[in-house]
This record gives sequence, C-alpha cells and structure tokens, in this order.
Amino acid sequence: PWGSDGRYALHVYGGMRQKFGRQASLEASGGWREERKREDDELYRKLWHVELDWSTPLSGSQGLAVKSEFRNEVKTVPFSRALSTFTYSVQPGFSLSALLGYSTERVEEEPTHHAAGQVDLGIGGWGTLRLFGGSVPGGIVCAGGTCVYVPSAVNYRADVVARF
Repeated sequence: PWGSDGRYALHVYGGMRQKFGRQASLEASGGWREERKREDDELYRKLWHVELDWSTPLSGSQGLAVKSEFRNEVKTVPFSRALSTFTYSVQPGFSLSALLGYSTERVEEEPTHHAAGQVDLGIGGWGTLRLFGGSVPGGIVCAGGTCVYVPSAVNYRADVVARF
C-alpha cells in the first residue's frame, strides 16, 4: 500500500559523543531521510542533516556552549536551513544566548538571514523567566514526533516557566 517496496519513510541516523576531562564535551550527529508518497511512490521529500554541540566550563560557575545544525532538503524545490546558538551561562540560573541562522526555503517571501537573542533568569529555584527578541525563520518545525508550520516573524517575547 505504500509503494513497491512497502516503505513510506526511511531515516538513517548516527552520532557520537566525546568527553574531555570531567565536564567539556563534543557531540556530532547526522542523518539522511527519504519520504515517498503513498499513492504512486513518487519522492515527496528527502533531506540530510548534521548537528554539532560543544560545551565547556569556564572559570568558576561559568560555561560556554555552541550548538549548530544544518539541513539540506528537497521538497518541490531544494533548500537549506542552518542555525547556530552561542550560549554563555552562570550557574545557577542565568544564561545569555545569541542565535544566528539562515534559510533559503522561501527566499522570495522572507529574509534569508535571521538573528535573535535570549536571556534566561532563574526565579528562586522554582521557575525561569525567558526574554527573547529577534527574527525567527518560518517553516516546518518538528519536535517530539510532532511537526507544525511556524510562520516567520520578528518579535519580542517573555515567558515564565514554573516547576512544581
């Protein structure tokens, strides 16, 4: 029912993690995915992606983390999307992040490059105040097995997360 070989989606994924000393770490991963239409086995979407995550302690309670992800995808037209996040943190309860990204998915409709900043402040051990400002690329965003379409926007946002 899903094509001549019975598949609808194939995703091959792999990664590695290397610790340096007691606290610094480097993680790298990547994968390839192909999805086909159920009716006629025509290629619906294919993509490859790579992720890199590096974190290291600085002096005392300070830390630095860099996370980058890149994906190249083919739907009706090929496009690329990338995002890098640079985070400085002081434990407990403070982090400052810069987000830099680009997308060529809808280059005629929206800016190609995106930049944003975020500050997280711990609230007495029970919550977090998050302040965000900047532009975010639109497109399909998937997390935890659920995908939603998010429009591109330039905005400012404040969130409070309470833990019980």
